[in-house]
Order: sequence, then structure tokens, then C-alpha cells
Amino acid sequence: MTESVQASIAQANGIGEAQPEPGRVKLTVNLPEREMAILRTIAAKRDISLTDAVRRAIAMEQFIDEVQTEGGKLLVEQPDRTIRQLVVR
Repeated sequence: MTESVQASIAQANGIGEAQPEPGRVKLTVNLPEREMAILRTIAAKRDISLTDAVRRAIAMEQFIDEVQTEGGKLLVEQPDRTIRQLVVR
């Protein structure tokens, strides 16, 4: 029996914790109910998993940080075509 099968059986029996895939880290996050509801809504709208929603949020935060670090501005065009600057601190 392979280690992964043994680990799956152990997890199913409540013994030990499942190990993440190689190159991945398991993360446990405690969120307020409101933020969890927002995360679920985003995931449902995009038909993605909660994990993918978190990954996208991290990627967006990284993008925003890079733009601001390089001196760039984040501009959002509103439905009425007005432009607003997004300021993230």
C-alpha cells in the first residue's frame, strides 16, 4: 500500500492530518462570517472553488502592490464612464 493511500485511510479514520500536495502549503484561516459570505459569493459568481477565490485575491493584492510600488495609479471606469482612482494603503 502506498503512503498516499495509507494517509487517505488514516485521514478517513480520523488519524493524523492530510498532507498537502508537494509544493503546496495547507493554510487554515479564521474569517468573520460576513467575509466568508463575500468569499462564497465571489466563488459562486465565478464558478470557482473557495481556494481559487483566495488565490485570485492574493494575485490581485500582489498586482495592486506592484503597481503602487512602481509609482503607478489604479483607475476604475464607472458605468457612467467617469474615472475614479483606487487608493489602497
